[in-house]
Amino acid sequence: LLRVQAPRTTAEPSRPSAEKTKKPMSFVASLRRSFLGQEVGLGVETFEPSKVYIASVSTNPDTAVQRYNESAPEAERIAVGDYISEIDGETAPRFVEKLMMSESLQLTIQRPQLFTVVVTKCGLPLGLEIKHAPGGSSLTVTRIEHTGAVRAFGANIAAGDRIVAVGGRSGCVAELLSELRHAKRPELTISRCGWAAGLSMSISRREALRPPPFR
Repeated sequence: LLRVQAPRTTAEPSRPSAEKTKKPMSFVASLRRSFLGQEVGLGVETFEPSKVYIASVSTNPDTAVQRYNESAPEAERIAVGDYISEIDGETAPRFVEKLMMSESLQLTIQRPQLFTVVVTKCGLPLGLEIKHAPGGSSLTVTRIEHTGAVRAFGANIAAGDRIVAVGGRSGCVAELLSELRHAKRPELTISRCGWAAGLSMSISRREALRPPPFR
């Protein structure tokens, strides 16, 4: 007898579609407390009046945010680094009050734009006025100084941006400030709320800034 063995076929592993893995730039998250006074589970910073930065997200299953994240699609889960641009369809200044007092919340979540900027100081100060929360992990740019490397060389940094890492290092505010002070050519990882006109749609971007030639 002649036996013919059928060729083996290897099924290609299924790949998640782009629609399933691509995170939307903004979405609405519905959070509800089980009772008034229950923790929402979000640690926020509010230096910018028009938006709230999410600095921490609780993993406690009894918090409103964790219950939401467990039931939401992966692409629409609230994460550290996101921004809240509206609460119940309203913008600032009642953000903190609503987060603390409302039983149900409709949060408009904005994903951050992340990019890197390299600034060569050339003996100049960096030229950024910044604020930070006690125990925070990022620095908020509140003003660009007229005399400094950022303005002199046209770095893509604006008031309201957040510095979330320096030289690839993230962590506590003290480490970020130390890197900014001592590095001659610091690489800043910037978080910006939403897409700005004229920027590349890539979420990873590097700008190497060179001083003008001496004359």
